[in-house]
Amino acid sequence: MTKKQWQYLLLLPTLLLVLTGCGSSSDDEDDLSAQCPATSTITDADEVLTEIVYTSIQETSNANDSSGTAQAVNKNTIISGNLSLPSFGLCADNDCDDYYKVAVTEGNELEISLIGATATDFHLYLDDGSEYYSQSGSSNEKLTYTVPRGMSELIVWATANNGTGDYTLTITSFSDATPITPSTSELNGKITDATNGTALPGASIKLRACGQKTGDVLASDTSDGSGNYNIDITTGTYTAEVSLDGYTSEFTTIALTADEDSIKNFPLNEQLAEGETRIVLSWGATPSDLDSHIQVPKATSGTTEISYRNRSEEGTALDVDDAGGFGPETITISTANAGTYTYWVQDYSNKGSDTSTALANSGAEVKVYNSSGLAKTFTVPNTAGDKWNVFTMDGTTGAITTVNTID
Repeated sequence: MTKKQWQYLLLLPTLLLVLTGCGSSSDDEDDLSAQCPATSTITDADEVLTEIVYTSIQETSNANDSSGTAQAVNKNTIISGNLSLPSFGLCADNDCDDYYKVAVTEGNELEISLIGATATDFHLYLDDGSEYYSQSGSSNEKLTYTVPRGMSELIVWATANNGTGDYTLTITSFSDATPITPSTSELNGKITDATNGTALPGASIKLRACGQKTGDVLASDTSDGSGNYNIDITTGTYTAEVSLDGYTSEFTTIALTADEDSIKNFPLNEQLAEGETRIVLSWGATPSDLDSHIQVPKATSGTTEISYRNRSEEGTALDVDDAGGFGPETITISTANAGTYTYWVQDYSNKGSDTSTALANSGAEVKVYNSSGLAKTFTVPNTAGDKWNVFTMDGTTGAITTVNTID
């Protein structure tokens, strides 16, 4: 019998859309800051330009002559160096090209000038990672460039097209350049009950600075009668808090892309009684069908398996089964038996393929809750295979042992 036939027999609940959060296996959500992008510490340099003279520049053979060996220099710098024309395809004692890696600040305007001996043919280049800019054909070259949003590093290099000559390269940054207007993003989605897919009106979603669970709220909304919310905010990475009385508050990191809409759906866990455990699996749009499985110790002897084939036995039930992407798939243990519970996720869409990377690339996440709230979070490993072995749990103590492997 196919899974689809099983689903008809077992009355598959309405499909849910949920957020796939980010992070690795953890006991709580206190390390949100680890999911945040690094904050730039670059500040505007002094008006007095720093000079790097020839003796301070890497001018040995095969050094400082490629982007991979570029010498790191600060903006607002004067560099006094030397270039030589390659002879028969080989460099002389000094580099054929001189490469410099410059720390920059978005929105600032850069002026790069190269001045050398009269009649020397220099080439000046600028690489911003996607396009080259160049000036060539004289001993006096100059480029101006406005640093775009998100850029923190730039490659500048010079080469001689004839002869050998000393040069002075000056990299100047002007902080009073026209600022870049921040872009905005729209975040929307639906907030539902993780066990039955019911829309949750009146739930609060708050966005704070990335890594912050408390403090200033930068944007917020409340879900409507259909559980939907919508927020417009400056593009960036934020920590979202979703809360509703009677449910466990959720914290997750959300990265919003410039001028694009993002859909983030949240299944909320209704607070559990002492001794209860709930397992919530969520993922992205693909693969369409991931399945929750748990091997349950029986009260008498032996074990049984709870999944879409056998949805309720021995105090354990599959509350929600999803076959259309995103999830959630939710299992609740109401009464635990003595023994070991073993939980895994099967990629039903690619079942039988040990070389498939669909599961690894699904963004799948498993959250385990108990009466105290969120107990453990697992993120799918980046390994090929169709079965994710997530954790085991002691039915007597509730202690969770991480497995987190794919085969």
